Amino acid sequence: MRLPEDLRSYDALRAISERLAPQEATLVDGLLNTLLDSFPELRDDEQAKQRLGVSLRANVSTLIALMDESVDLNLVEPPAGAIQFAYYLAHQSFPISTLWRIYHVATAKFVDQCLRELFASAHDPTVVGEQTVAVSALIHHYVDKVCIRIGETYDQERERWIRGLDIKRVERVGDVLSGRTVDLPDTEHTLGYRLRNRDHLALVVWDADTQFSGQSLHLLQRSVAQCVEALGCTENPLFIAQSTTTAWVWLPVPKSARNEPAELLQRQREGLPPTVRIAIGELGTDVSGFVRTHRQAGLAQTVALSADHRQMTPYSAVGGLSFLCQDLDAARDWVEDTIGALAINDAATGRIRDTLRAYLECRGSLSAAAKQLGCHKNTVAYRVQRAEQAIGRPIMTRELDIAFALHACRWLPKVLLHG
Repeated sequence: MRLPEDLRSYDALRAISERLAPQEATLVDGLLNTLLDSFPELRDDEQAKQRLGVSLRANVSTLIALMDESVDLNLVEPPAGAIQFAYYLAHQSFPISTLWRIYHVATAKFVDQCLRELFASAHDPTVVGEQTVAVSALIHHYVDKVCIRIGETYDQERERWIRGLDIKRVERVGDVLSGRTVDLPDTEHTLGYRLRNRDHLALVVWDADTQFSGQSLHLLQRSVAQCVEALGCTENPLFIAQSTTTAWVWLPVPKSARNEPAELLQRQREGLPPTVRIAIGELGTDVSGFVRTHRQAGLAQTVALSADHRQMTPYSAVGGLSFLCQDLDAARDWVEDTIGALAINDAATGRIRDTLRAYLECRGSLSAAAKQLGCHKNTVAYRVQRAEQAIGRPIMTRELDIAFALHACRWLPKVLLHG
C-alpha cells in the first residue's frame, strides 16, 4: 500500500513530520505515561516499562520517517523494539489482547497529537480535511501492518516459550521425584508451584478415548479445574503434560479439605468428561509428600488401567491391589484358590460376593450387614452359608485372604473373574 500522490501533493505528511521530529522524545514520554495510566499491570514492572519505551520510540521514529518519505507500506517491517516488547509480553503470560489494546490506545493518542499539529499550522478547512485523511491513512495502515506481524511473532514466541518452559518443568519434576539434590527456591520458581510447607494431592489424569481428537489436553485441564474447585484450592495446581493424552497433577490442598480430599473429588466425578480418568494419591506434606503422593497416584493408575471402568480411582481404596496388577495371571490363580467358585462372573455369584464382603466388613454381624445391604439378616445368613459352600472351607480359617480377594474382585472383575 502506498499513499495517494494527490494527497501527498500538499506536503501534508512531510510538514507534520517536520513539526513532530523535534518533539519526538516528548511525544514518546507522553505516550508512555498514557499507557502506564491505562495499564497498571505494567506500571510496577520495570522491565516491561523499559521495553515498552523502546517499542514506542521505535514505532514513533518509523512513523515520522514514513511521513517524510513515500514508502510502500507492504515493505515495512515492525521495528526490533516492537518485536522485543511482544516477546516480553509472551514470556510473562500477558494475553495477546493486552498487546492489541496497547496499540489501540497508543494509536489514538498519536493520531490526536498529529491532528493537533495540523490544526495549529493550517487554516484552510479543505486542506486540513485532506491532510487529516492522509495522516489517518498512513498511521492506521502502518499499525495494521505492524499488528499482523507482531501477532504472528507473539503466537510463535509464546508457543516456543511454553514448549521450552514445559521441558524445564518436566526436568525439574523429574529431579524432585528421583530424589536428586535440587535448589528448592529455584525449582519452585521454575515450576510456579511451592513444594515446601504445604499439603499436596497428586493426580494422574488421562483421556481413555481411543479415537484421538487432538482435544485431550484441553479436556484434562478442564477436569483439573473442576478438581481445584471441588477442593476449594486458592492457589494454582501444578500441571505437567506427559503426552498428548496424559498429565501429572499436584493440587495444593487447603486446610478446609485436608480430612477427605479424595472423597471430595469423587463427589464431582459426574461432571467430568466421560472419557477422562483420574487416579488419586493420598495427602502428602512438603517435598517428601510431593513425591509419595505422586507414587501413590501412579500405583492407583496401574489398577485403573486394569479395571478400565471407573472414572476415579483413589489409592486409599486400591493401594494393595497394585501389587496384584504386576502379575495378573498369578493374581487370577490366587483369587480362584482363595474364594473358589465365588470367582465366577455372573449376577447371582456377584450378590453372594457382595454379601460376604459386607458381612466381613461388619465383623461377622448379620444385622449390620443386612442394614448395609438393605435386606433381611436371614438373607445375609443364607448367602454367607452359600459362600462358605462355594469356597469349600470355613470362612474364618482364611478371613483376611478372603476379604482381600473379594475386594480385588470388586475393583478388577474383568481380569480376575472367569466364566
